[in-house]
Amino acid sequence: MRKIIFLLLTYSSSLAWGYPDFIGYGYKTCVMCHYNSQGNGPLTDYGRALFSQEIAARNFWLSNKLTDEEYAEKYTGFIPGTELPWWIRPSIKYRGLWFQTKPGGTDSVGKWIQMQRDLNVVFSFDEASQNIIVLNYGLTALPATDYYGDGKTTDAISREHYFRFYPMKKLLMATGLMDKVYGLRTANHTQYGRAAIGLGQDDQVHGTHLQWNEEDWDASVHLFAGNLLRPAAVRKAGASLQFEYTLGEKTRIGASALTEKNTLIDSKRFALHTRWGFPKAAGSSVLIEVGLKQDQEVGSKVITGAYTLVQSMVHLVRGYNFITVLERAQKEAKFSSTELERWTFGFLMFPVQRTELRLTAVQSKNFSPEVVSKDQWQVQGQVHVSY
Repeated sequence: MRKIIFLLLTYSSSLAWGYPDFIGYGYKTCVMCHYNSQGNGPLTDYGRALFSQEIAARNFWLSNKLTDEEYAEKYTGFIPGTELPWWIRPSIKYRGLWFQTKPGGTDSVGKWIQMQRDLNVVFSFDEASQNIIVLNYGLTALPATDYYGDGKTTDAISREHYFRFYPMKKLLMATGLMDKVYGLRTANHTQYGRAAIGLGQDDQVHGTHLQWNEEDWDASVHLFAGNLLRPAAVRKAGASLQFEYTLGEKTRIGASALTEKNTLIDSKRFALHTRWGFPKAAGSSVLIEVGLKQDQEVGSKVITGAYTLVQSMVHLVRGYNFITVLERAQKEAKFSSTELERWTFGFLMFPVQRTELRLTAVQSKNFSPEVVSKDQWQVQGQVHVSY
């Protein structure tokens, strides 16, 4: 029965990967492949199976005699070849980043960062995994000082723990600690449209997420009180809304809005985005997001800034893609304000099942009407393994 369900899902155009780029394969929403319907965190059984075929190369895998479906059926579990009880799904994720600044220069600096070392466990209350508890625990990239407001140094935290269920057939509800619902959720936490507007690696919040799913559209509302495990002074309570609509087999448009504040600052965000897959090039896509950010500190004026993201992925051969990312941001949206620009280009590769590699170069610069900074270059290598 599981194999029949998998085969049906394999050829469905309603699924998605954690990367919004994969609308190029026709996968438009995330709710079937991720326990988190916004597309991050541990994969469902369907997501594990899909991660092991279609986007991954087969040229380095010893079992080339197996079809994609046979491999997914036998070897995509936490313990390959072993089917765990339906009520528990553990997983581990590792992501490491090597980078070198000013490559070729006398003052060049290279470093390896352990970005993600997470253990996830999902407990299901039914075989269809409609009602679940998701738990996460992981090591921080660097020891965090006073992360929980107790004056201690912390090197391991939970970034996600929540209860998710379906009170109605089309209505999903999740409550607990999770990322805020807003915009395109990419894997790059340093992106101008993520870390710079309060959506970075450590910006999770406690709250309740409601999502209504229709065939051609879905809408979400997220009510949150900030991260209740952190000091009250830094918590931002608020709400966010997101809507996405399907225009065609490989096209989605959407809008997001977010408001949050604490005793020190009042912040508002708004964005429009689109995800578009090339009609005659399976796996290739373009993402665009444009947004405004507004911040007002106590006793200060309102500052309105802007950001833009344009990201493309060109499918070369199975498992190998060329990616380009253009980013632009202004702290204050006016002619005299300093503008930040960043250009990233390189390769996104899945050489074997469950493994992702990235090799990219990054150029960044700041400029204003009076001053233009010298281009800064960086080369990066990244490995991501998920089991």
